[in-house]
Amino acid sequence: EIPQMCRQDVALTLPAAPTPAADMNLKIRVKFQGVLLSNIAQEAWKTQPIKVTLIKQLANPETNQGAQTIFSKSFDNVQVRTTGETDSRGIALWEGTFVASGITAGDNYSVLVKGPKHIQRKFCTQNPTDRAEEGFPYRCLGAGTLTIGNDTTLDFASVLLQAGDLPGGTAGGQDGIVNAYDVSLVLNMIRNGQSELASDLTIADMDLNGVVNAKDRSYLIETLEEKYGDEE
Repeated sequence: EIPQMCRQDVALTLPAAPTPAADMNLKIRVKFQGVLLSNIAQEAWKTQPIKVTLIKQLANPETNQGAQTIFSKSFDNVQVRTTGETDSRGIALWEGTFVASGITAGDNYSVLVKGPKHIQRKFCTQNPTDRAEEGFPYRCLGAGTLTIGNDTTLDFASVLLQAGDLPGGTAGGQDGIVNAYDVSLVLNMIRNGQSELASDLTIADMDLNGVVNAKDRSYLIETLEEKYGDEE
């Protein structure tokens, strides 16, 4: 038996239980290059599918560069709809909700968003801003700082999702880059000035105005001037 004078009451601190993965209800807000709310030709086109990927990365703690992905989960066919709001140029703002299953609530997330005819963009903060016209486009090159929890709103509607990675063609889908193939696809459609064929609209009507024309080609060129492929 331990003598009374040697006894001590020791308080044990147990590690906190890890937060379990759960189903998160998330809201997302985005904006598509060139899509003026007033020009959307069909009511059905006011709902569009996007792909959303939640990722966690490790990066150099001093520079936040060299990010390596340690967790990634994608949610396809997330439906976003016009809100009735526009930016100062009349470009429509879009919003949608979805269930992100198997996600652990916490910090340091990034979000990848890819539109139906667009290159993927990476977002690391809430409400990022873009000044591409002034030579200061939004960029996220390191690990993110987003906090994800139930009922979180991911507001990226101040940064354009840039058009150009077109569906269809010989591969049957997007390949993650904007290149000469995408440009030639549009040029073939507008040999006679423009196209209103339903099959062409599905692939290349980037501003949803009901016609494929030189304006759609110009979106490809704008994207090529700034970047050519998906961000990761």
